[in-house]
Amino acid sequence: MFLIDVLLCMHVVTTRGLHHQLGGSKLSIKKNSISDSDLQPEEWRQNREAARARRLKHGRNAKIEKRQALLAAQQEFRKQLRRKPEYKERCVELEQLTVGDWFDGVVRKLRPHGAYVSIGTEIDGFVHVKDLRENEFVQRAEDVLFLGQEIRVCVKGVDPDTKRLSLSAVALDHTLTGDKAISSFTLNQRLTNVRIMRVTPYAAFVDVGAIIPAYLHVTDVGLLPRKRIGAPRVPRVQLQPGIIIPECWISYLDPESPRGLRISCLTPEERSVSTNP
Repeated sequence: MFLIDVLLCMHVVTTRGLHHQLGGSKLSIKKNSISDSDLQPEEWRQNREAARARRLKHGRNAKIEKRQALLAAQQEFRKQLRRKPEYKERCVELEQLTVGDWFDGVVRKLRPHGAYVSIGTEIDGFVHVKDLRENEFVQRAEDVLFLGQEIRVCVKGVDPDTKRLSLSAVALDHTLTGDKAISSFTLNQRLTNVRIMRVTPYAAFVDVGAIIPAYLHVTDVGLLPRKRIGAPRVPRVQLQPGIIIPECWISYLDPESPRGLRISCLTPEERSVSTNP
């Protein structure tokens, strides 16, 4: 025990003596700040700068090429818009046309509600916007057609006496089968076995025997009751072209409106409950 105390005293004396010899200053080691570039040879730095210059040059060239490609595409689009429509040579008379015949035509005029197409007759046939797409609602003909575009159409109606020609870009199976006036229908009238003509993301056009198709919105389809608790509810009718709706009711009438005929798969009582909760 005595030996341990002696050794501790000698250690304290030695430490104080060393501190006195250094003048009471603390030892501090400063880290030498040397950059990585100073540690690398000059040739390596030159290669790195050259690679950086190549990357910058490649980036500028890529931007220039992209700009040139965009300008070329824009010029091609403008040239296509300025292109004059080609005219079909006269090869058939109006008296020789029959409903359902298909022809390759060229768009000659565009109107908001349709397009005039030349099929080789003395007059141009008119294609209404509702006959441009089968399962898509077209608001304007310019959205899906351009001047000079080749389009395949069928004869929907022809009258040689009045020089009128009606064409359609969809098959005649999807056209209207009746000619009843809207005024001949009544509100809440029950209709049976009507056929869906075209389908859009939010509605369907239904042939009810009128001069215009009836409009059926998805909110008017209705849902079937659940088969069990927690089961999902399915719509009463699947909105697909050609599907037969067993029964429906007229929910809106306006003879002066182009969409003045609307139907609903909900009964008048169900509609009154849904509107007046």
